[in-house]
Amino acid sequence: MNKFLPFLFILFFIGSGDLLAQKISLKGQITNQKGEAVPFANIVIDGGKQGTTSDETGKFTLNNLQAGHHQLEVSSIGYAFFSNQIRINPDKNNYLQISLHENQTELEEVVIQGEAAAKEIALKGFSAQVVEMKRVKMQTVQMNDLLDQTAGIRVRQSGGLGSNASYNINGLGGNSIRFFIDGVPMQYFGQAYSIANIPVNLIERMEIYKGVIPTDLGSDALGGAINVVTKKNAQNALDFSYSIGSFNTHETVLNGMWRDTKSGFSVKGSMFYNYSDNNYEVWGDNIYVSNPDGSVNRGMKVKRFNDAFYSYAPKVDLGFTNKWWADQFYVGLLYADLYSEIQHGATMDVPYGERHYTQSTLTPNASYIKDDFILKGLNVNAFAAYTLMERQTVDTTTNRYNWYGQIRQTNQTPGERGDATLQLDEINTLINRINLNYDLSRSQKIGINYVYTDSRQNSNDPLAAPSRQDLVGEKRIAKHNLGFNFQQLAFNEKWKSSVFAKYYGYQINVEDAVKNGALWEPYQFSKYDGRWGFGAATSLRLHPKVLLLASAEQAIRLPEVNEVFGNLAENVEASYELNPEQSNNLNLGVNLGPYHLGIHQISWNTNFFYRDTQDQILQSISGKGSDGEELVSENIGQSLSKGLDTEISYNWSKQLFIDFSLSYLDARNKMKYDGNGNENVYYNNRLRNVPFFQMNNRIRYQLLDLFRTNDALSIYWSYNYVHEFFLDWEALGSRDKQTIPTQMVHNMGVGYQFPNQKISLNLDIRNIMNAQVFDNYGVQRPGRGFYIKLNYNIL
Repeated sequence: MNKFLPFLFILFFIGSGDLLAQKISLKGQITNQKGEAVPFANIVIDGGKQGTTSDETGKFTLNNLQAGHHQLEVSSIGYAFFSNQIRINPDKNNYLQISLHENQTELEEVVIQGEAAAKEIALKGFSAQVVEMKRVKMQTVQMNDLLDQTAGIRVRQSGGLGSNASYNINGLGGNSIRFFIDGVPMQYFGQAYSIANIPVNLIERMEIYKGVIPTDLGSDALGGAINVVTKKNAQNALDFSYSIGSFNTHETVLNGMWRDTKSGFSVKGSMFYNYSDNNYEVWGDNIYVSNPDGSVNRGMKVKRFNDAFYSYAPKVDLGFTNKWWADQFYVGLLYADLYSEIQHGATMDVPYGERHYTQSTLTPNASYIKDDFILKGLNVNAFAAYTLMERQTVDTTTNRYNWYGQIRQTNQTPGERGDATLQLDEINTLINRINLNYDLSRSQKIGINYVYTDSRQNSNDPLAAPSRQDLVGEKRIAKHNLGFNFQQLAFNEKWKSSVFAKYYGYQINVEDAVKNGALWEPYQFSKYDGRWGFGAATSLRLHPKVLLLASAEQAIRLPEVNEVFGNLAENVEASYELNPEQSNNLNLGVNLGPYHLGIHQISWNTNFFYRDTQDQILQSISGKGSDGEELVSENIGQSLSKGLDTEISYNWSKQLFIDFSLSYLDARNKMKYDGNGNENVYYNNRLRNVPFFQMNNRIRYQLLDLFRTNDALSIYWSYNYVHEFFLDWEALGSRDKQTIPTQMVHNMGVGYQFPNQKISLNLDIRNIMNAQVFDNYGVQRPGRGFYIKLNYNIL
């Protein structure tokens, strides 16, 4: 990593002075017809000879202009294209006030790059994408589906709705990817309120960072981060949606806000409920039934029968907005609950018929946001919460089931996966986050972000041996994440650079029991580790439509609660002695466009990445348990990932929208010797069970005013391709080289928005060809499904 950082630091200091001579300046502001600022609009002079973008307040400055007439063009997503001739006066103040007309069609469009938030992130130099939710809120689509269609990201699930999911960004996955909700670490809110279960109707956008993470997201994200930005209605609103579909799937969402304009008192609330039987058909070599005569039936199609899931989460916040003492102050309460039946272990070889899992989380919280806090230019964003989580795994039956859902035998020993359990985990976590940013000048800014979390877990299993239970005590992980950053603009704001430093510290204390022969003995473990990481990011706008990006970071990722303490519901063993992951991350990218060619518009974004990772934490099958299907987290030593992801977006006349993305990953084991000093036979093998090539294609055609004025009909199709990859190491013999076959999935749908623009109806067909789709260790995902969704904007 040290070989990359000096290069970026040199670029940073080169950009510390503006070397361009000043001539005549043109200043102005871009607003909409309501007088509201339009941030990050593209302003171009004379067809691209010079250009800039408006800032957060819609203001812009163009320097080094010559007196005379010029052609000025302004474009911004969601607004009609503006073009007009202007005159630059040599001896007067040149100022323009430009008002853009909203384009209702484009405001509803889902864009990966180009919205204001995406432009702001890109200009900071980070390799990032922004996924807006304005259009997909009509569809019966989950957040995981949207992420899986994003270049460089692979989402893998162990089943249908509510199943466990793992995420991979440019070769780094698992808990190397961190999730945030409005900048706050999400993992402490529980599975029911996770990115897999929050409906798209509650979300404004997703911000996806690859490899290098800004300090504003204060967490030990090693391979990437996904920040979910929730809706923040500026006016009274109430929205409702309901969808129903295959496998008895139901999803409903209610979201609203009310504000008293005189006092500023505000109330916002939301509620969602998800349910599915997940009784889709599965088939294949690992689906078999043994007959009484000893013969085996294979290749039949059967329905999953112990895989039902539901989750719900009401949330309410009370407070004040837009007051002199606070832009936003809320105190709130979140309750989240889920029930999940467990169909099998890490693979599908042994079905379970009664094993299940429950979890509930209660989270009181408070948030405070204020710009110009005490000092002009000092912005503060603070959050505090305390989560009380209870989770329980229930496995007490003596019945053993086959894939027909029949009881194949009854054992004297209860427990489908080994020892019977009623283990109840209580995990209480304190979360504190504060973010401070101070504008030293128009071109320089400093920032500090601090996050402290303290998780304490106590477990009790009334079915466990008393001699063991008496020895099990509290397990605790406390983490400190502190970040500093300095940001500056140069060269007429065409060059933006930032350098940052992050400190990661954690303390682990464990009181547990280990089995020595037939006896349980006390086991105590304590560990503290603290490490620094450094990074830099820069962007250079060579042309209004050409942006170069570079970022590098020496990143650290601390072990997570479930990795260290284990989780019975996810079949994960405890791994107390895990070491932090470390990775040297480098991104080089270029964003081109959007180019306007008459009624055609096209943009192209490409990112090259490099990840040199030590002590990477991955899960593998441990072989323990009665079915040999428990997972264990382990440091595999060293791996090297490199590759690229690219995306092309095109639209014709703002009616036909086409997006194509491609990702290639070369991730290899770089550990030459194993723990015993022997040569590692898997050295330079591709990382096992990791896809390395995928493509996504999305097409949408929109017809406006089809039947009546202001109505809209949309037809869309998406295609996902994942090339085959090895389930285990390449070096294994050919007989053991199990592969996950090439997967091709087609989805399509049609949606209609009624003229009053309050009601929309949508039909989706997922996995049209009923393809066999596999993910984690060959676990099959749902086949063809039909879904209908109704959206109603009540206010």
